[in-house]
Amino acid sequence: MPEGGLLKKELCTLNLRACELALVNFSSIHVLRNVSLALDAEKLADTSLPMSCVPPWVVCKIKVYAAAIVKFLDHKAYLLEQRLNMILALPESTTYEGETKIKENTTLNSLYTSILQMALDFGKEDPGLDSKIQSIFGAVVLVVNPLPPSAVAELISLEAKQVRKILTLVQSLLVFYEDPNSPVKPFHKSFPDFITDPSCCLNKRFYISPSIHHHELTIGCLRLMNGALKPNLLSLPDYTLNREVRDLPDRVKKYICPALEYACRSWHNHLVRIEKGEDSTCVLDALRIFLKQKFLPWLEVVSVLEVTRDAAVALRDLIQWFQEVCSGLL
Repeated sequence: MPEGGLLKKELCTLNLRACELALVNFSSIHVLRNVSLALDAEKLADTSLPMSCVPPWVVCKIKVYAAAIVKFLDHKAYLLEQRLNMILALPESTTYEGETKIKENTTLNSLYTSILQMALDFGKEDPGLDSKIQSIFGAVVLVVNPLPPSAVAELISLEAKQVRKILTLVQSLLVFYEDPNSPVKPFHKSFPDFITDPSCCLNKRFYISPSIHHHELTIGCLRLMNGALKPNLLSLPDYTLNREVRDLPDRVKKYICPALEYACRSWHNHLVRIEKGEDSTCVLDALRIFLKQKFLPWLEVVSVLEVTRDAAVALRDLIQWFQEVCSGLL
């Protein structure tokens, strides 16, 4: 075997055996934390091993894998032994050999699937639960900018406490804080990639179809705007420039909630990602109301938010969507 190949194998085995040993000795979770920190590309670059011997996916996948395990083992919703047994039962784990065989994407997919199954193994008798879980995950991974759980709930028409409950159960896959006003987002890009790819996420309970959920988010944005927007929403004095209103930031905070702000700024981003073939009837109905009754109030809001350029982009995207998707319906 060439020297480079030997070094590559030894490096992978050393790091992965360290992860495995840390897991087996579940009284020493801090060891795994150190492993995760040690798997830093800059530190690897400082060693005598040439980086050409280390495939980029190996460095990236090991770091993400270790970080995900650390977050999962820190999760207090389950007994530590339960969490540990789940990790050791992953298909690519070979504890008898004292090492874990990492294949590109495969091990992370197994880890994500196992965490989701363990966290959400309840309520199967509720026929609507799976769609709620998918709506929550869809909002978290597909929104343009991360939103707090309460805003996610408003966007998809669910109760905030229900959204927080589901997100809490899978918080090892998220950046998720106790503060209800803090945005929630995936802890790493590999999770959205996994959950939106049917060849990776094989469990239909958790798979997120991007087009379907962009359709849902478009409807949610339009519903919020059509319900909340009205002329002079911020009760501004007549014939006054925005810069002349001293308490404008306070008015924005009072009258424009995070979900409504997101809807006003980002509805078009979801609209253009609805694929041809999707039933656009509900979207068209909501757009008719928006364009006939809420268009000017929307312009007022994007003005006070100082995102008028977004409005220009939104109108361009709307025209493009009409031309490409709805030409046969108009």
